[in-house]
Amino acid sequence: MEVQRGRVLLEAGDVDGARSAFQSALATKPDDPAALSALADLSVAQRDWETAEHTLVRLARLLPTPEEQRGVYARLGELYSHHLLNLSRAEVALKEVLKRAPDDADTAQKLVDVYKRQNDPARALELQQDLVTKSRSPEEKRLRVLELAALHEHTSRDNRRAEQTLEAGRREFPQDVGLLRALAEFYVRHRQTPAVNILLDRAPVAWRRPRSRYLPRCSICAERRTQRARRKRCSTR
Repeated sequence: MEVQRGRVLLEAGDVDGARSAFQSALATKPDDPAALSALADLSVAQRDWETAEHTLVRLARLLPTPEEQRGVYARLGELYSHHLLNLSRAEVALKEVLKRAPDDADTAQKLVDVYKRQNDPARALELQQDLVTKSRSPEEKRLRVLELAALHEHTSRDNRRAEQTLEAGRREFPQDVGLLRALAEFYVRHRQTPAVNILLDRAPVAWRRPRSRYLPRCSICAERRTQRARRKRCSTR
C-alpha cells in the first residue's frame, strides 16, 4: 500500500512524500523488493548515489532469478563506474553481470574500460582479445580490432603489438578504408615516414576494387598529395 501511495505522490511531483512512503514501507517490511526498487529509482533520479548504492545492494541479494539480479548488478556497475567512482566495486558488479550472462558483450566492453582506468593493461587486453574472437560479424570484429590496437598503443605502450594488430586486421579486411586509415595514422604518429609512404602507395589498388569507389579517401592521402605539390612547386622555383 505504501509503495503504491509513494508512486502516486511521485507522479504528483511530491518527491519528499514519495521518499517518506517508500521508507515507511521498508520500515514495515525491510525485504520488500518493490519498495527497494522504487526507492532505488527515486534515489538515482535525485542523484542520491549513496542511498541508491545501499538500496541496490540489498535488492540484489533478495531477487530470486539470475535475470533480475543481472539488471541490478548492471545498475551498480554504472553507479560505481560513473558516479561513485569506485572502480574496484565496478569491476565486481560487472563480473556479477557476466556470471549470469557470459555473452553480454556490452558489459564485457565496460569491464575493459574499467581495467583501462585501473591501469591494468594485461586484463584489458585479455578481455578485448576475447571480444575479438567472439565477434559475430565482420563489422563488429573490425571495430574490436581497432580497439585492441588502441589498447596496445595507448594503455600498454606496446607499439609493435599495436602495429601487428592493425596489419593483421588490414590483411583480413583489405578493402576496409577505416583500418587503412588507422594504420596510416599510426605510422604518422610514430614518424615512420617510409612505412606510411609504402602503405599509401599501395592503397589506390584497393580503392579500385568493387564498391571501393563509394568509400571516402583517407585524409592522410590528401595531406600527402598536398605536401608533394608543395615540394614540386619549390623545386621549380
